[in-house]
Amino acid sequence: MFNNEEQGNKVKIRNYQSCLGCDLTKLYSNRKAAYEAYMRKTRGKIKIFDSASIHKRQIETICKEFKPSLIIFDQIDKIKGLIVIEKI
Repeated sequence: MFNNEEQGNKVKIRNYQSCLGCDLTKLYSNRKAAYEAYMRKTRGKIKIFDSASIHKRQIETICKEFKPSLIIFDQIDKIKGLIVIEKI
């Protein structure tokens, strides 16, 4: 996931909550157990690249390294080096 809008830590916490189906209280009650459960479920395959200033070249480099099957862009129109064509 390429996050370039909201604070990366908030996005990461919501990701954990979503994956584990729990609220913040439960998540924070045992952080180590939550982390281990998250890693078991995701097998460590979810990566969050957090930067307010992402360039197309960075995305290409990261994709070559990790070879993702799914890519999520928070705000694709804020990525530098891309030409975004809008449908009308």
